[in-house]
Amino acid sequence: MMTPEMPSFTRNVEATFSFLGRDRGFATNSDVENNAVTFTSDRLTITVFRDPASYMIYVELRRNGTGEKYLLHEIVRALAPDEASRCQCSGADEQKTRRCLNQLAQLCERHLQKFLDMDERTLEKVASTAKTMREQYTLEAQYGAIKDRANQAWDAKDWQTARELYEEAKPSLSDAEERRLDFLLKKSAGGPPR
Repeated sequence: MMTPEMPSFTRNVEATFSFLGRDRGFATNSDVENNAVTFTSDRLTITVFRDPASYMIYVELRRNGTGEKYLLHEIVRALAPDEASRCQCSGADEQKTRRCLNQLAQLCERHLQKFLDMDERTLEKVASTAKTMREQYTLEAQYGAIKDRANQAWDAKDWQTARELYEEAKPSLSDAEERRLDFLLKKSAGGPPR
């Protein structure tokens, strides 16, 4: 329930996602301190929250019987990949926040029923997509700084450093970085690359 003293983020979430209560019977609970609003039904819990450091706004969906949790962008990437880029947005100011929330609410409304009605095959597809995305995120968090240094060494033509760093970051290399490493490994056997 909205009150005048609620910060604008939670007020905006409640207003933008009001279709969940009005049309779908979800109960609403705002956590002003944590910049989050939770909508709950017997089958699903939807939480809309903002990361205080990055201002990224997320929509998390949890199936109540199983506890399975997915972010909206994981579901959309699995079910409607052409719309996935619309799932990630941030709101550093009031106008950007409203625009982002409207975009996320539209995607949620469009794909909510698919998530509620998913058969086992579709659920497996969503779970597999989410697992892959989470693994990629973890690898990027683990090796991103190393890859940045490797790419800088490559640009500076510091071949030995580039090769060592690419080898260290091997589990997370992109196709282009893999080709660079392959090139450096071949060249190291026959002398430095030109």
